[in-house]
Amino acid sequence: MTEYEIADAAGTYFDLGIQALMSYFSIFTAYLITAYVVGSKLNSQQVLLITGLFLVMQFFMIWGAWGFFAEARTYMEQVRPAPLGDDLKPQHIVLVLLSVGVIGGLKFMWDVRHPKGE
Repeated sequence: MTEYEIADAAGTYFDLGIQALMSYFSIFTAYLITAYVVGSKLNSQQVLLITGLFLVMQFFMIWGAWGFFAEARTYMEQVRPAPLGDDLKPQHIVLVLLSVGVIGGLKFMWDVRHPKGE
């Protein structure tokens, strides 16, 4: 592959990672809005269904973002050395931050369904 082709492949994978992040944020926002608007009115089975779908979709979005960013970095390292060094990998930062977001969303649903007054 030429340097241009490698850079193009890296850009493509980076774009796919960004698309996975946007899908993550769309699903995350929908879950938070659902929790806020109707979370306290849902029965247990409905909450399990919604939360199960949320977790499955978020797993795939996090997995996709991690994989795409890792692949983009692999291609970019063929063209030039990593500007941030070998220890700091963007896919690891994405993995941690998005996982914390999922836990925060679950905590929000829990708090809506179990208010402190109960």
